[in-house]
Amino acid sequence: MSYADADFYTNTYGGALPADAALEQLLARASDDIDRATFGRIPAQGGLTVLSPFCQKQVQLAVCAQADYLQTTGGLSDLAGVGSYRIGDVSLQLDGASALLLAPRARGYLEPTALLYRGV
Repeated sequence: MSYADADFYTNTYGGALPADAALEQLLARASDDIDRATFGRIPAQGGLTVLSPFCQKQVQLAVCAQADYLQTTGGLSDLAGVGSYRIGDVSLQLDGASALLLAPRARGYLEPTALLYRGV
């Protein structure tokens, strides 16, 4: 289940992707990425609704930013661990920053929530 829906993406976040089944899939996949980045804290605490209203909105904004990132990269974030590849005359060399699983903008939305805190 996605933390943000097409209505939130379009009307609150101001996203440009068309509201269709593909957007819903991107939002669901982005929610999975947010869960991984936050170490599963959101479902472990009982879901999005138990978070403060501020944290809820930040998570939803992060999901939308991550969906945009996934659309822009064409899913290249799944190539984490791959250094380079070549298809015909096209060659792509990935550095460490290119293999980010979380969009920088999504990370920015999550930083004030403490959900990214690794703790010791």
